[in-house]
Amino acid sequence: MTLDIKNLSGDLKSMKSQNQDLQLENSNLRDRSSKNMKEIEKLRLENTKLANQLKLSLEENCKLQKMNTNMDIENKQLTTQNEALILENDNINKELGQLRKKIRELRDLNEKYCDDINCLRSENERMYGERAMLEGRIKRGLNQINEIQRLNKNLEDELNTKQPKFKSSILSEQYLTTSSSSKNTKKNKNPNSEFNVEINFEPPK
Repeated sequence: MTLDIKNLSGDLKSMKSQNQDLQLENSNLRDRSSKNMKEIEKLRLENTKLANQLKLSLEENCKLQKMNTNMDIENKQLTTQNEALILENDNINKELGQLRKKIRELRDLNEKYCDDINCLRSENERMYGERAMLEGRIKRGLNQINEIQRLNKNLEDELNTKQPKFKSSILSEQYLTTSSSSKNTKKNKNPNSEFNVEINFEPPK
């Protein structure tokens, strides 16, 4: 078998050229692989960081969900308390309305009593006026009776001095006259004494 050296040399050159191209391409691939590894490591670190953040976020979310659940429970309790307070407020408003009604009734009754008191005060003042007039008339009547008794005593003394012998007849006549004059007044045990009446007059308050 005869070898074609010329063709082999050409193939060798061609293979060397391909080998150089492959080495260059391999070097480029290594560089790219190194860059990719660095990028992958960077992404891995970023992924770890994001995973940690996600874990923290999940924990925070869990806490927030628990807080939300507790807030829902508290909200329901507050709603129940609010309903109870609304009912209590309604009852208080009803009682307040009844109290206002009673206050109006008491105010009207007080005004009526004030009117009655004013009428009674006016009536009392009128009665005090009439009493004062009657007491004045009684006092004047008593003064007149005392004056008559004084005149009778003077007349008796004068008659006793001038006509002793007619003393008993005149005394009898005087006694009858005095008794007749004082039938409508209070009798005095001593016919020669004056009537003394104490008058207590209080002005209306």
